[in-house]
Amino acid sequence: MKKLLSSFVLLVCVGCFIFGNIYLAYSAQAEKPQYGGVLKVISPVGTPSLVATVDITSGAQYGVTRHTIMDHLFRYDEAGNMTPELVEEFDISKDGKTMIWKLRKGVKFHDGTEFNAEAVEYHIRNMKYGARRFANIETIDIIDSHTMRLILKDYDSTLLWLSAYIYGEVGSPTAAKKPTTPENEARDHLIGTGPFKFVEWERDVSVKLTKFDDYWQKGKPYLEGLEFIFIKDPISASMAFQAGQAHILIGPTPQVAKDLEKKGYNILSSDSHTMYLACDGANPDSPYADKRVRLAVEYAIDRKAISDTIGYGYTKPLTQICPPNLTMGHNPTIEGRPYDPGMAKKLLAEAGYSKGFETRIIAMVSDDRDALGAIQGYLGEVGIKAKIDLADKGRMVSMMKEGWQNALKFYMAGLDYNYAISLNVFFDERGIYNKSMIRPPGFQDAIEDAIAEPDNDKRKEYVQKCVKILYDEAMIVPLYTYPQIVAMQKNVHDTGLCEVGKFLWTPADTWLSK
Repeated sequence: MKKLLSSFVLLVCVGCFIFGNIYLAYSAQAEKPQYGGVLKVISPVGTPSLVATVDITSGAQYGVTRHTIMDHLFRYDEAGNMTPELVEEFDISKDGKTMIWKLRKGVKFHDGTEFNAEAVEYHIRNMKYGARRFANIETIDIIDSHTMRLILKDYDSTLLWLSAYIYGEVGSPTAAKKPTTPENEARDHLIGTGPFKFVEWERDVSVKLTKFDDYWQKGKPYLEGLEFIFIKDPISASMAFQAGQAHILIGPTPQVAKDLEKKGYNILSSDSHTMYLACDGANPDSPYADKRVRLAVEYAIDRKAISDTIGYGYTKPLTQICPPNLTMGHNPTIEGRPYDPGMAKKLLAEAGYSKGFETRIIAMVSDDRDALGAIQGYLGEVGIKAKIDLADKGRMVSMMKEGWQNALKFYMAGLDYNYAISLNVFFDERGIYNKSMIRPPGFQDAIEDAIAEPDNDKRKEYVQKCVKILYDEAMIVPLYTYPQIVAMQKNVHDTGLCEVGKFLWTPADTWLSK
């Protein structure tokens, strides 16, 4: 009996060993990238143009579309550090004013043109949208076909970081010089070095791309092609995704994302923006010129309750403009102001508004009505009677440029690893976003110091100084983070979406399991 039992145990062990090895082999094979398939992506925003020199106003969805076609000079890694892409090696002098770029060799544009120093120089000289950034480059010396020296008038810490976005998308100079028409510009000029090349674009309907066989990353891409399908209505987009009409859904609302998560779909999320209220404190005849009123607005709003209600777990309440995960900008010395309607009423009374006052909340027509309604309700409880003023994009841009009167502007600030970029774009006095926001002495200087500082640790001090001034002076009321959300079918792998930045992904690495 013992012998029989021993034989049985031995047989079970051998069986387990064989089964385990088969399982491991299958698992390894299952995780190995597979070739083939056309990845279909539903996006809520149809790009008005795919060519950067024409229009680049379509946000993250636009960036995801273009990044399949255009590689960047640089890119971020998962820790937010600057790493090479088309620029293989780079060196910066101690004062930050001289940069040596060594470009990647063996790279071709989709039309066969060689990627080299002349192509990069042409891009810098002719990139219309990046003109303000690249204007700081005083001279460009081409040392050899793949080495160039850039000499700056002043160091600009945002230059390399922005070259990991649209500023660094180098197109074929051969294609760019060809005459074309607006309807054919994408086909004729959107010629990059990326893993996929342009095939067809139907405005606000779809974009079709095909594999670039001569891509510089050998053996990639794995997919045969991509198709971006534009569906504006979030419910229709979700239904199409669930019906299997696409592998990826970009930008579902938090509510839709939570529903999809419950149904078993893969959901990726990362903080994309911070929502805030900007007061017209720069107007001397506005109630918000009084700091006590601005503080009252912040104490009056229960940001956690709003975030919990509208965010479905994907948003986070804020007590300062920069969330904790971005250590460059988040200031750990700021304790934050709690929800305290009693304190709000006290401050309003001290400022001479014991009976409150009437005002507006200016927002985009596309903004979350539930969030706006909640803010309106909280302000009403302390006596601030706010009317919601919904503006289309044109009127909002006009108000941002020209200013606004006796109103709170509900808007967003982008999040970047180098938070000096966000400060420069959204709160700099030379920008277009916050014309009527009060700017106390020292704030603009701190932004400019952050941009001009080559040392990361010192730059961090300047950036956090800006964030502290924003908080101390109640220049804005931080509300909550807003996410970039992506839903995916189970057979989609290695997209890189929501890992590094709100615009970037890894289409060359993406693959579909059969």
